Amino acid sequence: MHKALEGDRLVGLLVVAGIAFCFNSVQKLLFIIVKKCIDALTVCEAVRVCMLSKLLKDKSAFLWHEYCFIVGE
Repeated sequence: MHKALEGDRLVGLLVVAGIAFCFNSVQKLLFIIVKKCIDALTVCEAVRVCMLSKLLKDKSAFLWHEYCFIVGE
């Protein structure tokens, strides 16, 4: 893996982890990890996940599954 891209993904993971901590949504973060979305996360994608975490805060995990599937592909 290219080092710059690896660093970008790490930052993306940290952003998601930080938002998950702030919103106390560790379960959602774990769901993302289980679905292996971390491999596809970049900073921009992490920000989109964070934005969705606000929008989907009260929605089912199914929506997270669908989003992770799209991002992961």
